[in-house]
Amino acid sequence: MKDGTLVVPRFGGGTAGDVVYARPDGTNGVVPNLDPLRRRIGLTVSEEGTLYDTFFVAMNGIKLGSVAELDLAGAEAEIITGLKNPSACSPRRATSSSPSRRRATCSGRRSPRRISSS
Repeated sequence: MKDGTLVVPRFGGGTAGDVVYARPDGTNGVVPNLDPLRRRIGLTVSEEGTLYDTFFVAMNGIKLGSVAELDLAGAEAEIITGLKNPSACSPRRATSSSPSRRRATCSGRRSPRRISSS
């Protein structure tokens, strides 16, 4: 992140998925309040410092993935849903027609449903 904090997703195998961080001052921890069933597989940060993670859950052989906006205090809000095994995520700049909207683009094996946030 801009402040030098290292942030890493942990896959967790469907029982212990989380996100860990290490700050430049030597403090570290686990982001609280995250759903451990989410198999976390990707992480990116936008130029503005917004953190996004990708994950999927597997139930009865069906995998359903999403992209969420994440903060280290433990808030996680899905912004893209309906992905099947999302594999990559990168921030996308706001358009001139809607400069306040944040978006991310991700690859997956199905058409994602985008959820814009302002």
